[in-house]
Amino acid sequence: MFDIQKESRIVLYGHSQFDIVKDKFRELKERGYQVLGYIDQRAKEIETYVQAPCWTVEDFPVGLKERQDIVIILLLQNARMHESIVSSLCGRGFKKFLFLPEKADTSEKTCMVQKYNAFIRSEYDELMGIPEWDSLCLNSVKGGKRFLKCGKERCTLLVPVEMLFLYEQEQSLEENIAFAEDYLELFAVLEGKAFECGRYFNFMGAVEKEEKEKLLADRLALYCLWEHYRHCDINYFIEAAALVSWNRRGYFNIIDGHHRVIYLMAKGYKKIPVSMPLKDYDKWIGEADQALSAALRRLRVPIPHPFFLNEECIYETHWQKVIHYLYAAGQSRDCRFVEIDTYMGYYAGAFQRIVKKEALIVLENETDKRLCESMQRLMHQKIPILNYPEVMFRETDLVYLKLAGNEEASFMRFIKDVTGQCILLDIPWEEEGKTLKEAVRILGGDLKQIGSYHRDKAYGIYVIERSVGNYGRGDD
Repeated sequence: MFDIQKESRIVLYGHSQFDIVKDKFRELKERGYQVLGYIDQRAKEIETYVQAPCWTVEDFPVGLKERQDIVIILLLQNARMHESIVSSLCGRGFKKFLFLPEKADTSEKTCMVQKYNAFIRSEYDELMGIPEWDSLCLNSVKGGKRFLKCGKERCTLLVPVEMLFLYEQEQSLEENIAFAEDYLELFAVLEGKAFECGRYFNFMGAVEKEEKEKLLADRLALYCLWEHYRHCDINYFIEAAALVSWNRRGYFNIIDGHHRVIYLMAKGYKKIPVSMPLKDYDKWIGEADQALSAALRRLRVPIPHPFFLNEECIYETHWQKVIHYLYAAGQSRDCRFVEIDTYMGYYAGAFQRIVKKEALIVLENETDKRLCESMQRLMHQKIPILNYPEVMFRETDLVYLKLAGNEEASFMRFIKDVTGQCILLDIPWEEEGKTLKEAVRILGGDLKQIGSYHRDKAYGIYVIERSVGNYGRGDD
């Protein structure tokens, strides 16, 4: 921890002439603070009008040893850049920073957000007990333990829908809650989307008309109660969290509270508060180091593990759309899933966990293979990883193929080589017309769109569905 006091040596990073921080240099000086000047990539350009010393990082005239005592305050308007800049400055000898973390996912980062906001409000007397960068990094790596509640034996935290399953069954045939038709049928009736929930009545043992009406009235009363709490006191769902237990296959079985869990899922929640024994949490979290965590975060792929539960990509809708398609396709046929993309086996992991059938990952790069193996360890899975020439495709395969960057030639090579009943294509929207037309010409079959998403550019996700033994491979 460190304090910003009037005798502290302060440097402002990034000059802005348009927003609330444009007068911070003058204001701090007038309050008696020792502000040395600005670090800015445009130092020479801005020095003429800011009336303060300005340097680039390379030209900053203070030695490495002295830099450890200098406080850098970031003024950049784009807060998403703050952490990467601080990390870079730390490599140049600076140790003390006041900045806006990208996420307040640890107590140290929450404290930093509070201190930064106090600075913005000119409440300079509040700038005491600021976390140092090393402390933020250390606790970010350990930061899986982001509990909503924690006691001596149990903890409550948010768990992704894809990790929550119904009661444990023999041979692990229990369903993921996203595909729990008995419960989903009930909520469709409660929300006025359907009139019949025969499967749910059978599941609950309600046979007579009076039993069914009484059961439905009871469930409607619960539904209205939950609606009240969702709008007026969302903490109810933390206090009344469903109970789960760890399954050695790498997911959680719900022991009590199925209706509450599926209610929240039906309302669009991607992560659900559940209560588990601390020993089960320890089994889930395993181990991960800082370098691995950083590499996996750069993938921008949902990773159902405590270290990665605060990543925004988990809310992107295309992941679940693909998983729902794979479930429907995989449940209805004897098949295997083959993943050829840049997602390090995310879909293969979901397929193995939820559809409970064989999966295979295709990667050529040795670094990617090691990263994929690390990701599997975190997800308590073991899925074969092969080079493309080693794959013996089957007629019944489901294949996911992504076109990334300038790889159209290799993508079309895959299209010409691949065998399978359902070929999912993940391609840039700008390539959609010619690529899809050529793929359908080569593969034959019926073309459908599954979804779309946007990263550096727009992408579409499509599937070509073919009949086994009757591929009609176009003109080839």
